Amino acid sequence: RDKFITLISYQLEPQEWENGHVDDYNIHKGLRKNRRWSEGSTTFKVIYNGQPHYALTYSCNCYEDRDYAVGIAFATNPLGPFKKYPSNPIITEKDDVSSLGHGSLVVEDEKFYYFLHGRTVLEEPRILCYTQIKFENDNVSSDIINVCKLKKEG
Repeated sequence: RDKFITLISYQLEPQEWENGHVDDYNIHKGLRKNRRWSEGSTTFKVIYNGQPHYALTYSCNCYEDRDYAVGIAFATNPLGPFKKYPSNPIITEKDDVSSLGHGSLVVEDEKFYYFLHGRTVLEEPRILCYTQIKFENDNVSSDIINVCKLKKEG
């Protein structure tokens, strides 16, 4: 009734990296449900594989887990259909930064900077990070450029 449109779906295009919590019921002895979800999307226009496309970034798995990561999907129309990038996730655990999740995009001089949250210690609060997402023909890559450790007030 609300006329929503599904842009991406595990059922339509399953990817193994999205399965971080499908066994939670057994692992946590019935205290958690089995889960699978995607969230925190950002959509922007980019040249991908030599053609204009809409790119949709999204996060999968739980933000409390090291496997929380960012995937990307592409479409020629902003309402889809979107096709998931086969080498997802594009932003994932690197060195001492993990639990990397959804964020916002800034485009500067044709460079795509993605600001997102992550953790250097899984049990501590999230911190701000950023990366540059690079699009070269049909290849998408990123590398955590900076981790911003904000001062606590008080």
